[in-house]
Amino acid sequence: MFSQKQSGVLLSYVNLIAKNLIVLVYTPVLLRYLGQSQYGLYQMINSVISSLTILDMGFGSAYIRFYAKAQVSNDKDAEKKLNGLYLLIFLGLALVSVFVGSVLVMLNSTMFGRTLNAEELNTTRALMLLMTINVAITFISSVFDSNIMAHSQFKFQRSRQLFQTILTPILTIPLLIVGMKSIAIVIVQSSVTILFLFLNTRFALRVLGMRFQFHHLNFSLFHQVFVFSFFIFLNQIIDQINWNVPSFLLGMFSGARDVAVFAIANQIKNLFISLSTTLSGVFAPEINTIVTTTNDNMALTHIMTSVGRMQSFILTYVLGGFIILGPFFISVWAGPSYSDAYWLSLILIIPFYVTLVQNTGYEIIRAKNIHQFRAVVELVFALVNIMVTIWAIKEIGLFGSTIGTVLTMVLVSWLIMNWFYQRRAGLDMFFFWKRIATTLVPSIISTTICWAITIKIPVSSFTLFILLGIVYSVIFFCLMFLVLDKKEKNKIQVMFHIRR
Repeated sequence: MFSQKQSGVLLSYVNLIAKNLIVLVYTPVLLRYLGQSQYGLYQMINSVISSLTILDMGFGSAYIRFYAKAQVSNDKDAEKKLNGLYLLIFLGLALVSVFVGSVLVMLNSTMFGRTLNAEELNTTRALMLLMTINVAITFISSVFDSNIMAHSQFKFQRSRQLFQTILTPILTIPLLIVGMKSIAIVIVQSSVTILFLFLNTRFALRVLGMRFQFHHLNFSLFHQVFVFSFFIFLNQIIDQINWNVPSFLLGMFSGARDVAVFAIANQIKNLFISLSTTLSGVFAPEINTIVTTTNDNMALTHIMTSVGRMQSFILTYVLGGFIILGPFFISVWAGPSYSDAYWLSLILIIPFYVTLVQNTGYEIIRAKNIHQFRAVVELVFALVNIMVTIWAIKEIGLFGSTIGTVLTMVLVSWLIMNWFYQRRAGLDMFFFWKRIATTLVPSIISTTICWAITIKIPVSSFTLFILLGIVYSVIFFCLMFLVLDKKEKNKIQVMFHIRR
């Protein structure tokens, strides 16, 4: 049978594929039945209210580390107190989100009164209120979701997430067809969130035996959790700066057309991020257990290397395919006027490869509680990024929006963090990159061969798109099998035997 980790990885990628397919199909349906005005209102309010989720402040990510410490000490009271503390924290965050959301509802006319009519203002109030409730419910559910994650119950967690991904559009589309508008979408989302709060709670309490204690709470633990979480929260803020500020600056100094092109490139970049982070998150409980028990740096290096190799195979396969087929894909999906998004995407993605294949290292330094260094360094370079980006956009225009980001990635991820992982975290980065280097061979050879084919026969139809994609895939996977080590080949053979 598949282990929890194997199931978690498999279901995570199935979920990722499902989300992207749903975006391709669901978005045109929303545009057709909602109309431009209602769809615009929905997206506008969704972007405003979804920002409330940042109130999480990294507490959810911190749970796994502190639960692992309590579990290793075999102190059941410590586990109960941690659960009780977290439930109080997230109930508090839920109340704060309701308060902030209510203030936004009251300020609705002030914020949007100049551009929206009375009917649209009423719609935005209803959307804000319902989305705020949805965020509050999500905070409460996070307590139980974190406990499920800490127990490495990936089969349940990832299956539930996949079901949630599929269920929402299935329930929403019939309501749109019968004439209901954007409020119907949010009602469905809130109903599904409540359903999965119930499922999370039931699984955590009945199956995992999650219990709470609210008396004699150790509030010094809250201070530890807050300090640990703050730097995770700081990283979240920095990510918002690094990826959202270029779009904002393009709007200020370049124009709407360049903002739209950058948005397309940003979506493609986000896909690459999800391909990597989907995998690394599954290993967080195991990493925290090792750090808490033995703190074996060689074992941690091997986990980081094993995960990094899997990430590299996936990322280089998709990247090579995009290099070959990207121009045709973008011209069909977004339109010929967005051709610059192809080169913009490559400029963002290729340097980002280093960050993505070693992001398990971030899980390790969080488990070791030495992640503060990265947060401070990235904060400094985020400010540098803004200054460089302003100058570059004014001088170069659209492509100037990438210079600050690329410079930051090279200096921080390539140089500073690899030094930090080696010297401070105790990981063997020379071993890591030696093992990662071999994973580049299949992509380099298969991409070069297929790129040469496109020079003679440009991809100009779906038939050529599919045929060249098949040729590229066959070459890549044949070469990949040659560079897999014995352990990796055995895993594939075991999976094949199960399916057979």
